[in-house]
Amino acid sequence: MTKKGFFFLALIIIFGAIFRFYRIVELGTFLGDQATELLGTAKILRGDFTLIGIKTSISEVRNGAVMYYLMAPFLWLFRFDPVAGGVVQSLLSLATIVIVFFLGKSLGGEKLGLVAAFLIATSALLVDYSRQTMLAHYPLFFVSLSLLLFWQILIRFIRLRIFLLGFLLGFMLQIHYSTLAVFLTAVAFPFLFLKRTQIFVYFLALLPGFILGFSPMIAFELRHEFFQTKMFVNYLKESSGGYFLSHLGAYFSYWPTVLGKLGAIFIFFLGVVTFFRYLQGKLGRLEKLCLLQIAATALFVFLLVKENTAVHYAISAFVPIVLLTVGALFSLPNHILIVILA
Repeated sequence: MTKKGFFFLALIIIFGAIFRFYRIVELGTFLGDQATELLGTAKILRGDFTLIGIKTSISEVRNGAVMYYLMAPFLWLFRFDPVAGGVVQSLLSLATIVIVFFLGKSLGGEKLGLVAAFLIATSALLVDYSRQTMLAHYPLFFVSLSLLLFWQILIRFIRLRIFLLGFLLGFMLQIHYSTLAVFLTAVAFPFLFLKRTQIFVYFLALLPGFILGFSPMIAFELRHEFFQTKMFVNYLKESSGGYFLSHLGAYFSYWPTVLGKLGAIFIFFLGVVTFFRYLQGKLGRLEKLCLLQIAATALFVFLLVKENTAVHYAISAFVPIVLLTVGALFSLPNHILIVILA
């Protein structure tokens, strides 16, 4: 990274911190789910340890409690003030800016990385998310980190990186079930990006990492006769699936809502640019990886999401969408780019 790039990245992070921490006490929300999550953290600080968290929208299936333990030191430092959750969320959001910069830099250079980082730092939706202690909003950082690990595995096939990816997958699945989209990406990834001789090694390294990361939930399942598994299977048997399976029109209106709230500039036009670049074979491996993550998220939303207004279910696609948007923008000829920005 150049000194100039470091300076602008630091400036973007500072702006992001101002947007997130300015009047966080007054602007932050404190809803029922947030109270439940902070209460779970408070119980841990009082010695009442747990392996399970708040109930999801899928039947009686529950999220894990790993974020409760991560929030515990902050809740203690802030003397049980609910703002502690917003602080943790904001810090993870700022860390996401750094990850997005390096992904963007890999995609098309330092300038592209800075623009992508700026969009993440100033997104009204993500700033709003950072002030809320919601398990559904925490995956943004972890999904970004997993995308970086996928990319690092493509650059150099190292078992330790795959093991860390597996651990991260297991950890994320306990935060919020929307990260199932990343799990789908991890399953499809080796068949689309790796050599045939590497596929077995990939899963051989991924599985123990996943088991270790998912071990708290595995322990809960063993202690409670596979309660989570039974509830999930019952959900699949008793329901006709996700909301969108019977409301296809709502599904296609859901994504414009996601893109609009995310605030990705000229997203539809730039999506067309990305599509034609794909047809021409001009997309790089990182761009294809972003497309895979978006496709996995779209499949997850279609099959399991029950609400057509909650955009956080698509959080696994947020960073890939921003990266592809900025990548498409930078791929345009200068004279067209000047007209758009004007």
